Amino acid sequence: MTKRARGSGRVYQRGNRWWIAWYRRVNGKAKQIREPGGDTERQARDLLIERLASVKTGRFIGREHERLTVSETLDAYVAELRNRRRKSLVQIESHLKPVRAALGDLRVLELTVASSNRYIAGRRAQGIADGTLGQELMFLRCAVTLAQRQGRLPVAPYIPSVGPGGTRKVSPGVEVFDAIHAQLADDYRDAAEFAWLTGWRYGEITALCWEHVFRGAAEIRLPDSKNGHGRVIALTGRLHELIEGRWRARRLDCAQVFHHRSGRPIQDALREQWRLAGQRAGFPDVEVIGAYGKTRRFAAYRLHDLRRSALRNLRRAGVAESIAMSISGHQNASVFRRYDIIESADQAIALAAADAHRREERAAMKVVGMRKAMAAPPARGQ
Repeated sequence: MTKRARGSGRVYQRGNRWWIAWYRRVNGKAKQIREPGGDTERQARDLLIERLASVKTGRFIGREHERLTVSETLDAYVAELRNRRRKSLVQIESHLKPVRAALGDLRVLELTVASSNRYIAGRRAQGIADGTLGQELMFLRCAVTLAQRQGRLPVAPYIPSVGPGGTRKVSPGVEVFDAIHAQLADDYRDAAEFAWLTGWRYGEITALCWEHVFRGAAEIRLPDSKNGHGRVIALTGRLHELIEGRWRARRLDCAQVFHHRSGRPIQDALREQWRLAGQRAGFPDVEVIGAYGKTRRFAAYRLHDLRRSALRNLRRAGVAESIAMSISGHQNASVFRRYDIIESADQAIALAAADAHRREERAAMKVVGMRKAMAAPPARGQ
C-alpha cells in the first residue's frame, strides 16, 4: 500500500511497518532517501513532514548525524590538531580525558544544557577548579564546532561555560620579584630576570639558543613560538646588559643562552628553583585540587606570573598595546588583555594624573581670563 504526496515525498507500508521516501540534494543531484517511519501511518507522516522541514531550513539530521558520539567527535578533533602539529596537543588530550569518561558514549545531538550542567556540577563536586573545568568545556566546544564544519553535524549543540571565574590574576610586583630573585641560585637568576623583562613563555626562554641572538644588530630573532609565529625583540638597556653577561658566561658545549655552570641546560629545573626560592623568601606554597581530584602544590607566585608582571610594567611605562604584544608574543588582543591585569594602583595613578590635568586646565583658564581683562579697553566715562 502506497500513499503519495506529489513533490513532498511519500509514505508506504511494507509488512507491518510504515516507511517514508523523500529526496534530498547531495552534491547538486537529487538523492532518494528511504527510512523506517514507525508503526502507524500517522507516525510516518509526522516523520516525513519533519524531514522535509529540516531539509528546507538547512537543518537536516540524518542517521549518520544521529549516531555520532562525543568520543568520535573528540577523536576527529585530536586528529585535526595532530595534522596541524599543535604544540599543546598533550595538554589538550589530558583535559579531554575526564570529558571522554563522563560524556564519551553520549551522542552529540543529545548534548543539552542540562547534561552539560550535570557535568559541571559533578566536576566541581570533585573539587576541580573552574580554570581546569573551563579548559575541558572549551576543547569540547571546539570539537563539536569542528564536526559541524566538517559536515558531520547539521548544528552544533550549545555548551555552556563555567562563568567568568578561573582566570589567574596574580602579577608579582617589583618588591616580590626582588625578594624571590635574591633567593635564586646564580644559575637561574638571569633566566628569571629575562622573564620579568620580556614576559616570554617558559619554553621560549629555556629553549633560547645563541643562534637566535644577533649581537651586532642588537636583536633576538625567534623563528618559532607556541602560536607558530616568530618575532624579533630589540636588545637595549638592562636586557642588553643581561644578554652580554650571558655571552661572557657562555660555554662552547651548550647552545642554550641560559644554562648551568656545567653547561647543562636549565630546562624544567627553573620552575622548581623559583618555587623553592619563593619559600625561602617567605611565600609558602598553596594547595590546588587539579584533574581527577589530585591535590597539587604550587608556588604562591609562579614563574608564569612574571608574564603578567612584564605586561603590567610595559603598560605603566606608556608602551602601546601592539608594541607590548610584539615583545611578549601575544597574537590575540583579547588574550593579551586577560594577562594585562588592572590593579587599584593603576587606577590611583590614572586618577591622580586626571586631577593634575584638571588643575593645569583651571590654572590656564585663569591666566587667559586675566590677560583678557587687562587687554580690554576702559569703559566710557573712566
